[in-house]
Amino acid sequence: MALDFYTLTDLKTQHLLFSVGDKEFESMKDIWVDYKKLTGIFIDPYGKTRIYQDHVPLIVSLINKSLADIVDPYSKHARLNLIGKLSIVKDGLLAIGD
Repeated sequence: MALDFYTLTDLKTQHLLFSVGDKEFESMKDIWVDYKKLTGIFIDPYGKTRIYQDHVPLIVSLINKSLADIVDPYSKHARLNLIGKLSIVKDGLLAIGD
């Protein structure tokens, strides 16, 4: 399973921005749970999820807050990597799982 991210305006999903693999996604499960608690939006690893422009900084904030508690180097690297990818996003995102 991979979660592919496109700009929210790329309805034909022709320009992949980045992907998050299943191991990365699972290592950040706490982020997705907190995101759902705050927004009511579930990031579906097997379907489509819209992440609106104002939610991108929220995800980055959740990741940053979690970094101090992370001991696993893989999980820490995955989170820092995702922050880098999210920092280039100007619009919202369309996440498509498979």
